[in-house]
Amino acid sequence: MNDNWQNILNGYLKYPIHLQDISDFLKNLRDEGIAQGKVRSYLEYLRSTIDDETTDNRIIEILDIVEGFCQARYRVWPEPD
Repeated sequence: MNDNWQNILNGYLKYPIHLQDISDFLKNLRDEGIAQGKVRSYLEYLRSTIDDETTDNRIIEILDIVEGFCQARYRVWPEPD
């Protein structure tokens, strides 16, 4: 998955995927060594390239999970000290 995680994440933007499934995917990325900052940067890049509000809102939802601004069950990376 290390090679195509960005394509999978793009797919999550196109289809109605439950937040738990997205969180689980992000946890797999974390476990494979993908850094929080790398995922954040990619999502921020995507936000700069899209022009529809629905996709932008979905990216923001995923960014909230990446940043930990979510329910504890969705949290992926530990909160900073």
